[in-house]
Amino acid sequence: MAVLITFLSLVLIALAGDALPCRFFPRRMYSLTEHAVLGLLLGSGFAAYVLFCSSLVAPRFGMAVTVIAVVAVSAVRVYQLQAALRSDFKFVGFRRTLWLLLPFGLWLVILAVVAFSTDLGFDGLVTWGLKAKSAFLYGGWDISYFTDPLRQVTHQDYPLLVPTLEAWAYTFLARVDEGAVKVIFIAYYAALLAIFYHALRREFSRLLCVIYTLLLALTPYLASMSAISGYADLPLMLFVFSAAVYFRKGLIENSPSTLGLGLILSALGVWVKREGMIFLVFNLGALAVYLLWMRRKALQTTLIFAVPVVLVLAPWLGFLAFKQIPNSDFVAPSLQVFWQNIDRLPIIAVSLFGQFIALGQWGLLWVLFFAISLARWRNLLAASNLYLWLGIVIPITAFSAAFVFSAWQPFTEHLELSMDRLVLQVTPLVWYFIALQLPELDGWLHDAVEQVTAREVRN
Repeated sequence: MAVLITFLSLVLIALAGDALPCRFFPRRMYSLTEHAVLGLLLGSGFAAYVLFCSSLVAPRFGMAVTVIAVVAVSAVRVYQLQAALRSDFKFVGFRRTLWLLLPFGLWLVILAVVAFSTDLGFDGLVTWGLKAKSAFLYGGWDISYFTDPLRQVTHQDYPLLVPTLEAWAYTFLARVDEGAVKVIFIAYYAALLAIFYHALRREFSRLLCVIYTLLLALTPYLASMSAISGYADLPLMLFVFSAAVYFRKGLIENSPSTLGLGLILSALGVWVKREGMIFLVFNLGALAVYLLWMRRKALQTTLIFAVPVVLVLAPWLGFLAFKQIPNSDFVAPSLQVFWQNIDRLPIIAVSLFGQFIALGQWGLLWVLFFAISLARWRNLLAASNLYLWLGIVIPITAFSAAFVFSAWQPFTEHLELSMDRLVLQVTPLVWYFIALQLPELDGWLHDAVEQVTAREVRN
């Protein structure tokens, strides 16, 4: 029953999120996958935003305000859906892809069985879990929590989206249940596979999309760190990948609203983990370059797009600055610190290279990425392909370089614990890039299926 209640509470959040981006959905684009995934993402961000902002004003009533806000927006969305269903609204492609639920449903069941037999992991229990319990028991975010020296073990500077979702579930359960909140991570994992399939479906046949989605799902380290753990890397992956898909789509179609959606998703990624800031800065930079290339007023238009980003991030980042809450893992970057720790760079480079050749963790993912990047280098002349390639390479490079400023002693412990999870965050983007560089596979697969079908007919 606890699992069902947690799932229904997520449905409520998804309905609220689905009501928010109406202007991003032209009437011709009614995809069940997009509604579900974007609803979950935007609804999660909405809940985290409302809970934090309301807690700044009335801490003990923050969760109550959040519940009222989410329920009210969800009710509006339900009314809109009823009206649409009575008219010409339909979810395109739902019946035609229903059969896909069988293999992926079976895989999710297997993951769920494993997930519910394990704990949330250290970060899940401490970094996110203790925050979630505090918000649930207090009724919102206790502002003194973030400056209490005794709570430093929970990394008070870490963002609040994941603990918000856990506290949200506890509120509906009326108790703390660390097993039931695994549903949140299973839902995010399912959403990642769904939006990955949907993004590829715009380019390729169903069968090839299923194959690539299975390759993503079965990537060894992703499978082990997905729904099984309570780490925030999976939610960040979903925000980052969805943002990249819509940002790329906006670049190709020259659609300001789709570009804006990509930026908002990037900004919400900062509410998941601090690493999301790197992806956001990259997307803002890509937008500025794109506008310059199109000979538009780059600075002015970029600033216009940046307004909603600032509105999304201002409460949390402003709070950290006002309360002077330091970064718990890194010292303030400076040229002096860089030169002092420059001898770390070879160690960092070796660690990163070790990830690329760790077949037990990534399979052939990175071998394929570098091989295809070299063999199909001319494809990178296309802006959409270059955007994806740089969206993989630049964040990984930035993540790695950041260890020069690690406050851990020795810093190698920080490196060993974090490098694989940092590489994990771009895994869906890497598979997506690989798929887009090999369009001929779709034709070969189609011909192979036709040959097999013809042979069976003759027999």
